[in-house]
Formats: sequence, C-alpha cells, structure tokens
Amino acid sequence: MKKFLSLLFLSFGLVQFSHAQVVELIGIGVKDVSSPILYIPDPGSVDHVVVEAAGVFRTYRGEPEPTDVQFYDSDETPAPSVFIEAVVQKTVPIPEQKWGHYTATFNTVDAGGITLNNVGQEAYIVSFTAYVYRTGGAGTYSEAKGDRAFLYQNGSGDPVVYNFTIPYSYSSRNVVVSVPFSDVNADGRYSIIDVTAGAVSAHAEFDDNNMGERLHIETVTVADVPGDVTEVSVSIYSPNRNLGDSKEGDSFLTSAVVLATSYDQGCNLTQGYWKTHADPSKKKYDSTWELLPSGPATVFFLSGQTWLEVFDTQPRGNAYYILAHQYMAAELNVLNGSYASSQIVTAIVDASSLFNTYSPADIVALEGGDALRDQFITLGELLDDYNNGELGPVHCGDDSESEKSAVLDNSLEINELSVYPNPIRGHATLSFNPVFDGNATVDVFNSLGQKTLTLFNQSVVKGVPVSFTFSSGQLKEGLYVITLQNGMSRESMKVQIK
Repeated sequence: MKKFLSLLFLSFGLVQFSHAQVVELIGIGVKDVSSPILYIPDPGSVDHVVVEAAGVFRTYRGEPEPTDVQFYDSDETPAPSVFIEAVVQKTVPIPEQKWGHYTATFNTVDAGGITLNNVGQEAYIVSFTAYVYRTGGAGTYSEAKGDRAFLYQNGSGDPVVYNFTIPYSYSSRNVVVSVPFSDVNADGRYSIIDVTAGAVSAHAEFDDNNMGERLHIETVTVADVPGDVTEVSVSIYSPNRNLGDSKEGDSFLTSAVVLATSYDQGCNLTQGYWKTHADPSKKKYDSTWELLPSGPATVFFLSGQTWLEVFDTQPRGNAYYILAHQYMAAELNVLNGSYASSQIVTAIVDASSLFNTYSPADIVALEGGDALRDQFITLGELLDDYNNGELGPVHCGDDSESEKSAVLDNSLEINELSVYPNPIRGHATLSFNPVFDGNATVDVFNSLGQKTLTLFNQSVVKGVPVSFTFSSGQLKEGLYVITLQNGMSRESMKVQIK
C-alpha cells in the first residue's frame, strides 16, 4: 500500500522563508593604518554590502571625541558616517570612554575594494568589516542579526543573546555562526560563544586576533541539527573569574552575528506538470495522483467535473478555475511530500471552504472588484507563488520528466501507518508508530475529500506503538483515505470498504 508524508505548519507561525540572500562576513584589523582598503571577493555577484568600522575612544585618557569618517569606492561615495555608540553595553564599572561603530551601505562594489577614510583617527579605529549579501541558492539560508555590543567581563550569567528562527528541514543540517570581535589591545583576551539548537550545542573560547591586529572573526559550527529544530540561540560574553567563570576576559566590541545553514523542504511542481502527468497509461504518469480517492477521476467538490477535467478547463476569466488549478497543484505537491507552511495550509483550507460552497456557475458572472471574486483570485495568486517555488520549497525544475520530486526519500521518520486487512469487511486493525510526542488523530475521508469519521484522537508517546481495532459498520462500501496526523507529520493510505 502506497503511503505519503507531508509536513504541516510549525507552531512558531512564521509566514514563509523566501529564497533570499546569503551573507558573508569579512574584515581586517586597521589600527594605525591610514585609509585602509577592504577587498570584496567576487564583486560581480554582490547584491549589496554593509561596511562597519569599530572604534574605541577613551576620553578619560585624553583621547579625542570621535568625528565623522568616509567610506567610498570608485562608483559610490555615501554620506559621511557618524559614530554610533554600542546599543548594548554589558560591563563592570569603567572610566568614561566610547565604544562603537561607523557604517555605510554600498549597492555596487568593484575589484578596487572599499576604502575607509579614517585620517586623523587611525589610532582609535581598530577594525574594518563587511557584511556581503549575495543571491542564495536553493536550500540555503543565512541571516545577519543583532545589535552592536560592548562587553567587558559581563560573565556567563549575563551574556548578550541573539535568537534566530531557521527554516524547517526534512533532514538534519549544520548551523554555522560567525561573530566579529574588535579588541582594544592585541593581547590574549577571552571571548566566549555558546550556540544552542534544540538538544545540540557548541561552546567555543577564543583569545587570538586571527584577522589582523585588534580584529578576530570567529566561526562556530553546530553539527547535525535535527530538521525539526528551528530555534537557534547564540550567547556571547567576556568571562569573569570573580563571577565564577574559569577564564578571565577583557573588553571587546561585537556586531551583528551571521548564521548560515541549509534546509530540505522538497520541491514544488506547477499545474502544467500535474496536468500532463495524470494519464496512467502514459510512461510519464506521476503515481502521486493515486493518493486522491479516485485518482485523476476524483470528483472536484461541487463542480460536477473530475480533477483532470477541471485542469483541462480554460479559466477564461472565471476565478473559480483560476483558483482551482493552483489549489489542485498545491494539494498534489503536498501529497508528493513538499513542505507547506502555516500560510499555505491556511490558504488550502480557505480554498476548500470556497469550493465546498460555490460551483463554477456561481463565480463565472462575477466581475472585477467583486469581493468574492477577489478572494478567489488572491488565494490563487498565493498558491501560484507556492507552486512555482517563489514561496516555500523551491521549484523542481522545468516541466519535464526530470521535474519529478524525490522528496519522499528524505530522512524524516514516518509513522508506519498500516491497516489490516485491506479491503476491510467488518473489522480491521490499525497500527502506527508515533514520531512525535503529543496528540495524534486518525480520520477517514470519503471520495469527495469529506471527513466522515474520526477513529483516534489521543495523546501518544514517540516510539511507543499504537494499535487498535475498529469497525467499518459506519461506512458505506467504497474507497476511503485514512489520514494520520501526529505532530508535524501527516501520513495517509487508501482503504477499500466491502
């Protein structure tokens, strides 16, 4: 019996992760260097660059107040940059001094690099860094996040904490965190990073200025983070023996933390693919269609047509078919194992409600500006973005044989749903092995996609098998789909009632 696995929305309620940019952190130490140049690798692939220069002005020693600086390259000269003191300051009492950054944004860069005009302040500006943004590839995610901070022996009990939310993934992945540290002196002064992702964590201690005098960019990797872990916490502190730490730290500046990871959410196929892969007599038939109660011949709600007939109907301005085509593609993508966020799950549910209420004839006469027609169109546009890989899982490729997704071969566990005997005559035994702690439900849907019966709705424990016997006496003869929902996973199988 063929099964399928699909992922439901996550509790944190994020809308959707787009295929956004990746962020690279680079830098050099520049204390006592006049007009330093920071070269950006592969400048032709850059979307934009945010540069920063960290400065330390100890006015209690008679050092001057910070003045404006200028960043520039051959194409751009942004407005002079003013000194911004660190937003977060966690320190033991120290004399008056100013720790902070200058910053500017460049929309283009070239091979000549970006120059910092620090004339007159070379002794006080200690580092020159850049956050380089490029277009990301499929399945990559990175983010620069956090306020600039000045830390001085704040200790492990009072760290600066940055919290990240990363995309759900069908498989485990590594999480890599990069942090810039700008030090007032070049001596060994400990900076400590703790990264936690669910039950997986990493602890790292650093005292080397590995990017030149006064700057070190440190990287910490948390390996094999489970795909269902989506919250990552990064803690940074300067240790203090008087507060119980094993090391003694000193003062340093830090700025935005860069987190990078990968994710696998399957891939999506367009309505054109599903329409042209619906004939079981053809070599390119996609067996995902078999997960519908009657395959391509399943009746589509109140339309009086089958799913395939609806696909073959040109919308010609009828918002019913505009939404129907995208709805069917989205449903088939989910059946094929593609991830659906809470936003997409809600859109599918809302579309189902409309199709359970209206027929094509009810919608065809509606004109532009009608609120009901606009609702159909808006949902259709959202699901179109999902099916084309612009929102959520990437697009599998061109509409061809190679576009078939292989997302069922991922490492996420399934619940091993089984029903015996099948076909069912009188009584049957249903078994599954939960993969999440919490509630599990087992529902029965008829050939129209309507829920007709709930067989199970109880709390379960991950890894503890569940088995029970049920009677088919409440169901008429025919084909049904039994669906198990356990945590973030959903698994279904077809059964025949005799």
